[in-house]
Amino acid sequence: MKTITLFPQRPTKNVEDLFGIFFEDLNHAADGGLYGELVQNRSFEFDPIDREEYHSLTAWRKSPEIGWNVETASPIHPNNPHYLHVQADREGFIANEGYNAGICLEAGKEYEFSIFAKGQGQITVAVAEVSEAHASKDTERGTSEDPGEDPSIIRGALRSVTASAALPISADNWTKYTLTLTASETTHTGRLVLTFPAGTDLCLDMVSLFPADTFRGRKNGLRRDIAEALQELKPRFMRFPGGCLVHDGNLDKTARDSMYRWINTVGPVEERPSRRNNWRYNQTLGLGYYEY
Repeated sequence: MKTITLFPQRPTKNVEDLFGIFFEDLNHAADGGLYGELVQNRSFEFDPIDREEYHSLTAWRKSPEIGWNVETASPIHPNNPHYLHVQADREGFIANEGYNAGICLEAGKEYEFSIFAKGQGQITVAVAEVSEAHASKDTERGTSEDPGEDPSIIRGALRSVTASAALPISADNWTKYTLTLTASETTHTGRLVLTFPAGTDLCLDMVSLFPADTFRGRKNGLRRDIAEALQELKPRFMRFPGGCLVHDGNLDKTARDSMYRWINTVGPVEERPSRRNNWRYNQTLGLGYYEY
């Protein structure tokens, strides 16, 4: 038998007050906040289960020349079942509006773009800036009935703030493609714009734009400004991912609206399942156990 001996009259060190911080994933505190991803609904997994007005094309727009459809026949992974099929009879584009007023870029900084794609064609990747007034109008658009056809998103309302780059696609199976963009100007109302030439027939998924300069330089990491602000508080502990966030949900861990489970937040991000957030947002779970 093991014995534990206590010496209450021999204090060694005062523990002091354990002041810490509480992190709750609401109001886009994780996706759209602490997590560095700049693209909203990057894998076309938004669903009315998350929020009544959400759908697979939430935050996405297109020009009239583009035909698109969200499909599930042959996904990257069963946990990430939805992807976008794009066809273009003439040159056209799709665009993602990011979070809030738009995608934030800082002049001179590098941003890492990545995408999973299959098919034949070419994508020209750029980020364009939109006026604050037009950004507010854009945000109001897009429902399951009106998925976001808006020719004005480029023509007349935007100007490029990054060096665009062409990305040839020539794989029959899902393949990850990457490139780096450098912002030539600072904007808080950017749109990620993917332009396709005539004859394009591609499937796309996991469309991502990340600051290269993340907190401590970690891939798939945290926004440096927010994480450093939290670090400067010098907390003795951090509670995450929240309180009420983990208090409800389906008991079936495979259900789309299941309770928060850490096991779903590890592994390659393209294999992590999207989940409903108790605060009526979507959780990509890109910000997962090891990222925390």
